[in-house]
Amino acid sequence: MQKNTPFLARRLPALAAAALSAAVLSACTPPRAPDAPQVQRVTTYACDRGPMLVVHWPATPEGPALLEMNGRTVALQPERVASGFGYGDGGTYIRGKGNTMFFQAPRALRVNCVAR
Repeated sequence: MQKNTPFLARRLPALAAAALSAAVLSACTPPRAPDAPQVQRVTTYACDRGPMLVVHWPATPEGPALLEMNGRTVALQPERVASGFGYGDGGTYIRGKGNTMFFQAPRALRVNCVAR
């Protein structure tokens, strides 16, 4: 190309390649499952006795919260509590208020956690 070729004309091949690779990558992304719960926000908790928990809060009050721990995800249904929040599945549950919560699982001690 010549020296006086406009900047955009010199960059056009690189921009086209970037757009093409973005289109290819987005085409490879699997579509969201229709029954996957909508998530409002995600909070990471540091807990005493070591575990890190990640909670994917539901977009609607009646939706399930998704709890990630040790490489697995558990869907917890909302439960009625006097104040704060509560979610559980009959054996595993989280309860809390503000940026603190506790986690309880079958055959495990209660663990206190704080949002990071």
